[in-house]
Order: sequence, then structure tokens, then C-alpha cells
Amino acid sequence: MDVIRFALGFRFDAFEGGDDAAARDAALSLLFSRLDPRLFAGMKFFGGHYKLDENDDERIFTIVTTGQGLTKTRKLYKAIKNDPFIMSALTDRRPIIQTNVIFHIEGFDYYGECDEQGQLQSGDMECNIEIAPENGAFSKCYPLKIVIAPDKFKGSFSQFEVIDIIKQAARRILPGCRLIAAPAADGGDGTAEVLARLLNGRRKKLTVTGPDWEKVEAEYCFIGDRTAVIEMAACSGLALVRNKPDPLDATSRGTGEIIADALKNGANKLLIAIGGSATNDGGVGAAVALGAKFTDEVGNEFEGCASNMEFIRNIDVSGLDPLIKEAEITVLCDVNNPMTGENGATMVFGPQKGASKEQLVDLERGMKNLEYRYDGIAGREICSQPGAGAAGGMGAMLMALANAKAVNGAETVLDTMGFDKLIRGADVVITGEGCFDGTSIRSGKATGEVIRRAAQAGALPVIIAGCLGEGWESVYEVSPEACVFSTVTEPSERSALMETDAERLKKAAERAFRTLRSCMGRNLNG
Repeated sequence: MDVIRFALGFRFDAFEGGDDAAARDAALSLLFSRLDPRLFAGMKFFGGHYKLDENDDERIFTIVTTGQGLTKTRKLYKAIKNDPFIMSALTDRRPIIQTNVIFHIEGFDYYGECDEQGQLQSGDMECNIEIAPENGAFSKCYPLKIVIAPDKFKGSFSQFEVIDIIKQAARRILPGCRLIAAPAADGGDGTAEVLARLLNGRRKKLTVTGPDWEKVEAEYCFIGDRTAVIEMAACSGLALVRNKPDPLDATSRGTGEIIADALKNGANKLLIAIGGSATNDGGVGAAVALGAKFTDEVGNEFEGCASNMEFIRNIDVSGLDPLIKEAEITVLCDVNNPMTGENGATMVFGPQKGASKEQLVDLERGMKNLEYRYDGIAGREICSQPGAGAAGGMGAMLMALANAKAVNGAETVLDTMGFDKLIRGADVVITGEGCFDGTSIRSGKATGEVIRRAAQAGALPVIIAGCLGEGWESVYEVSPEACVFSTVTEPSERSALMETDAERLKKAAERAFRTLRSCMGRNLNG
């Protein structure tokens, strides 16, 4: 690319429909429809995909202009910044990039040089630019500030995929609105990915022991030089089990291996998200990987799975990695269950991990044995604390052996990303998940925390869910003005939905934005 001293790049979110030609033509059409063509006269246009760093979305399409002096480049920059329609189409992560970044871009296509009439000449490919009429799609602007903060739709979409679909619907129904992506998480699947992208984390990959004792490729990330974010689902998660889940045999060993790697690479602060696990081993597998020894009454060592928990009589922590004692460890919990009992790890989550009724009895007996040992090491009752039962007792192990602090994952993730600042002055905050029900509000989940903070900030909470479960109406206790939409519109569809699809989600989002548009005659914050 021929960069002539001053250049600007405009980073467009992935366009609906998808291919590069469509993205190029849509981006150029938007620029040329909105701006005086004389701003572009003499400028050369290039375009393509370019990732600024490993956390960037590779689907972002970038248009680069170059070839004119500083004064004209500044005028173009100001025109873009002052146009709500163009800004609403740009990604909210570094939407405009300048010469020092563009110098490093390679492989962009050349679209031509713009003449006084706004036509591209002498490009390497034909561009199909459509100029919108004055009374067309851009005739009315809806200058709302909308923060999009969904959790994952488990089994269907990641937080980022949900955001993409909602953004497309917003731009179609409410052109000109300002969209801010703030993907939410609560310590479950996707937590590390959310923090890595939002905080420009540095990823590290390694091979570890999976929950079924087979090797798996996993990754964690560093935020800054000394803080590591580790996600248990990435190394000991239920989704990694290749055959039928077996909670008696499943091990958390891989989580311990990642913790050890993070400590070895300089981390002195660990954020460990422990949702989505396949294990019910009381964290024994992870502890063994970190150097602890679990033995029976005659000194036989255990490798680390749930089948032998009830026979553990001694826990030797003398060989525990010394770095773990110096680290500040925070456990991000997406549940607040204790280790044992009717509401404990085994009885509540064991069936989800494949445990039969008979296995539940054995597992609970083993967990009660570990509870006694962990409380003894800690010198206090820790296993009855909220979060001790998270991830099949992983929370209790980390609290007992590593002096970890268990916290609400949703609150911590939102605080870490500066969510309260993001929603300051927002008109609408959109959240959602696969199944929105009473536990979304009562059990510390990400969607409930987003709704609470949105209501406190004076923004209108809008929930777009895959389906609505029992007790979903409790949202009105937090925000009487909340608007709730589901991808399911008929009761008969609910059983077929749980795993939603993109078309259903898009239509639900469009219904939400049409409702907002009809409310534009009143103050949404009022």
C-alpha cells in the first residue's frame, strides 16, 4: 500500500451478508453517501482485513485513505467523527487508525483515486458504490447511546456473536445510534476471552491434561505483566469430554497445570474463572498438579479424581508450589453453592456432569470427607462458604490450600472492564442469555448484575433471551421498566429452542429495537 505521509483508516464492523466485496461496497457506499465528495478528491482508497493485535476481530473491514496533506486529512477526520451514521457503523475498538498503524498494513486491495465528483478511478477492481437518496435510509437519526452487554447463549453463541447480531439489528432499525460492546461474563465459559479482548490481554497456549485424562490444547491470558486470567472450562470443561461424561473419573488436573504455568511465567495475581467444569473431584486433581499429595491411611497416593475422595486421610502441602503461597488468588464463581449438602456441588451439579443417583451418593460421601480435611487445613469452616462448591469443590480447594478469595464472578468481571463508566449516560443497556429465568436475577449471574447496574445508572434495561424460564418476571423487582424479549414467540417452540439460531435472535432484536423506536417520543431515561 502506497502510504503518502498522512493516512486514515476507518474500521467497519463485520457487515451482514458477509463476503469481502459486500463489505467493501457497503463501507464505501456509506462514506460516499454521507460526506461531501470534495473531501475525498485526490485521495487514494485501499481496503481489506487487518488485525491490530491478537484480540482483534478478524472480520473487521478497514478502508484506508491516503494521498493528501495534513489539513485535508484533518477535515476528513472531523467529518467522520461528527457523522453519527458513519460512527455507528465503525467498530467501537479503535474505530479510526492513523498513519503510524497504517504503515504496517500489508496486502490491501487498491480501489482507485477519487475525483471531484466522488468517483473512484484507475482501481484494481470495480467497486459498486450506491449513493443513498436524501430521503432514504439516512434521513432520520436516532442518537441513542446503547450498551450491548449479553452473556453467552450457552451451546449456541458466544457473547461476541450475540453482539454482532444485535448490532446489525440496531443499525437497521435505529440508524445513527451509538453502539458500545461490553460483553458480560460471570466466571463461566467465555470469561477469559471477554477479559482478554476488552483489556488487550496477551494469550498463552499450552498442552494440559483434559478432564478425561487426554491431552488438550488450552490457553489463558495475561492482563499486564503480572495478572493471569485462567478459565477452568478451557482445560477441565464439560465441553472437552470426548465420550460420555464420567464425574467419578473426571480430573481437574489441567487447571492446576495452567495455574503452575502462569506462576512460572511471572503471575503474582490470578483470576480463576471456575464455571463450566466437568469435574466433581474437590479440586484434588489441580492440587496434585501443584505439588500437593493426597494419601490413604497407609500412604498410597491418589492421582486426582472423584472415585477415591472418600479414602483420603492425609493432605501433605509441603511440596505445594511455593509461588502459589505468594500469589493473590481470586476465584470467580458463577454460583454461590457450598461444598456439600442438599445445595452443594454434588447434589446440584452432579447430574449435569453425568452422575447417576447411585454415583451421587458416592460422590457426596467423598466430598464430605474432603470437607473435613479442607476445613482442618484452613483452621476454620470454609467449605460451607458461598462458592466453595463451585466447579465440583474447586472453590473449596483453592480457599483451603491457596488462601484464595471467592467472589461473585459477574461483579468482578464488570468491575474489571469498568462497566459502570461504560454505561454512564447510556439510554439503553441490552443484555441476555440462552435461558433467562429467576436464577438470572437471584443467583449472581451476569445478566442479573447487568440489569441491576443499568437500572441504578438510569438506563432502560432490555433483555433479549433465547427463551424465558420459570421466575423470569422477577426482573421487574429490580427494574419495573425493563423490556423483555425472547427468540421464542410460541409456547410450542420452547422445547425445540434451547439452542437458538441466528435468525430467531435477529428477529427478537429487531422487535426490541422497533419497540424502542416507537418510544422515541418520550424520554427513555425518564
